[in-house]
Amino acid sequence: GCYLNHGIVAGKDSGIKMGNLTPIDPTDMSDTNNNRPLVVSESEITAQDVLCGRGGRTNHHFGNKYFRTLVDRARIHYAVAFKNKGAIAYAVVSEVKSRGGRFLKQDEGTGVWTEINDKKASQKTSQALREGLATKKRDAIRNSSAHSASKKKVQNK
Repeated sequence: GCYLNHGIVAGKDSGIKMGNLTPIDPTDMSDTNNNRPLVVSESEITAQDVLCGRGGRTNHHFGNKYFRTLVDRARIHYAVAFKNKGAIAYAVVSEVKSRGGRFLKQDEGTGVWTEINDKKASQKTSQALREGLATKKRDAIRNSSAHSASKKKVQNK
């Protein structure tokens, strides 16, 4: 199954520690906004929010930095998963939301921020998980092969 990582703690040194794992239900992709986008003013954006889009502001926003850390931690699981890749993405979304974060998108024309629903947030998270995936997958396979080769050498001695 797939697991949501609770107890991820960002410390002073920006180190992230993994905590307990709790099963999640990936089929519960409910839209918490009841299909109406929630408008969020600039002053209501918090450090827990993830700002969707490209550019300096989204790259440097604390919520996005934390999101990228979660994605980096989950990417190896995503790389080796044969099934339930959507559940891994949803686990990242759930972790952000459990800390009070929202996924916000800015309308290019009006500049108004709105909250996107869980399904769209999960799709954006899947996209982030796929970025750099070939390298991670190759490293995972290489590390797995090296680990099994070293075990065989020890067993053959």
